[in-house]
Amino acid sequence: MLEHILSRPQSLVAAETREDTRRAFQAKMDSIRTELYNFAYRLTGTREDAEDLLQESYFKAYKFFHQLRDRSKFKEWIFQITANQFRNTLKRKKREQVYFVDEFEEAGLVPQQQIDDPDIRAERRDQSDRVKSAIADLDPKMREALVLFELQGFSIEETARILQISPGTVKSRLHYARKRLKTELLSSELGTALELEYAQ
Repeated sequence: MLEHILSRPQSLVAAETREDTRRAFQAKMDSIRTELYNFAYRLTGTREDAEDLLQESYFKAYKFFHQLRDRSKFKEWIFQITANQFRNTLKRKKREQVYFVDEFEEAGLVPQQQIDDPDIRAERRDQSDRVKSAIADLDPKMREALVLFELQGFSIEETARILQISPGTVKSRLHYARKRLKTELLSSELGTALELEYAQ
């Protein structure tokens, strides 16, 4: 087998190696594409910005994929790249991006309710607006920690590695993010629900 490889043109071997890398990268991306898009969307607030962020992260990750020794850490690694790209976007634009959450029930921020009643739908829209406004006011660093831990389901340790900070700093940012949200929402039933949710 080794003799067979050595006897082949190096250009062909290199081309096949690149193709193997591309396929491996694509397979990894396909397994977490939806989660990564949701993360990008929750950070940026619009589909267009999320797609731009995802594309930037995709190209950067592909460029350095060959340097990733432990490919079982791919998900954590590419979330870290995406978080870094988001910070770079904030710096370039010199303004804070707006973070909206569409899937409130999935996030556990809005109690599940029937939506057949127009009054209930109106109430839920109002609750959604309150959550959007409160989260949009969060500092980007708090927002990142909140999204990764509360919405994406990463552990404290995983969130710390993705954001390249200590677990203690993650806990601190989560604490202040939750406190800020409760302050903003405490006057409503949603605020009470959030307070119960975050009291754990």
